[in-house]
Amino acid sequence: MISKDTCLAILDAIVHPVVFVDNTHVIRYLNAPARKRYYDQRGYSELIGKSLFDCHNPASKKQILSIHARL
Repeated sequence: MISKDTCLAILDAIVHPVVFVDNTHVIRYLNAPARKRYYDQRGYSELIGKSLFDCHNPASKKQILSIHARL
């Protein structure tokens, strides 16, 4: 069985930003490239526990909801 720390290390090793969001659209995890992009480059503060829609415009929200419905 893989440990939680190993899983997190694997996710952080991915070169692309990865954001996990639950079914209520709350951000639960950002890997290292996502933290760099959203915290360092875009200036967001702590996003974990916040709604995905807090950092998206209405057009993006509509698209996200559409994709979520298809999943």
